[in-house]
Amino acid sequence: MVTQKAVVWDLDGVIVDSGEAHNASWSMMARDFGVHYDPDHDFRTIFGRHNTDIITSLWNVTDEARITEMTDSKEGYFRKEAATLKALPGVVELMAALRMRGWKQAIGSSAPMKNIELLLSATGTGGYIDAIASGDDVSRGKPDPQVFLMAFERLGVAPRYGVVIEDAPAGVRAGVRAGAAVLAVTNTQARQVLIEAGAHKVVESLAGVTVNDLDELVASRSIFS
Repeated sequence: MVTQKAVVWDLDGVIVDSGEAHNASWSMMARDFGVHYDPDHDFRTIFGRHNTDIITSLWNVTDEARITEMTDSKEGYFRKEAATLKALPGVVELMAALRMRGWKQAIGSSAPMKNIELLLSATGTGGYIDAIASGDDVSRGKPDPQVFLMAFERLGVAPRYGVVIEDAPAGVRAGVRAGAAVLAVTNTQARQVLIEAGAHKVVESLAGVTVNDLDELVASRSIFS
């Protein structure tokens, strides 16, 4: 019997380089709301986290209505900035190869669903995705594994037969806590940072990564699980 396998993709920093668009949109939102934001320092500490966590930690805002206003403003700016972004090297090729080999694929992202739909459309990758778990679906952001567990559940695949592809330490920790193998790519973080977060394999680019590589990663994890 062939075991169904799956990949759950993070979005920002893995499928698409959206860092500059996010940083610019946080800056514009902060300007509008009169709060301090240092794009050279603050962005490194928040990338990949849920908006509620970011707003609470940076500005100590806990009122839900205020958080929603700030989030809507930030994401409105982001969608204007991100509409023309393209997929990072190796992403489309790996997605296509996974589809040919029968793997299921999902998005597990802290981003709102509207952002995910926009970026999948812009990058031409939406046709490879079988399920999505977004920041709108979860109450706890990464490094909590909630979004990845939800993505695997929606695919109908146990995490032990899956790979999470991430670029941020919080996401790596979330993938490990979900029980999946974690492939980290150094698009936004240094190799050592991702290793220390618990990544099982780290690559500089998804270009050249094969389905066999992911098969081996799942198999090696199964030995120790």
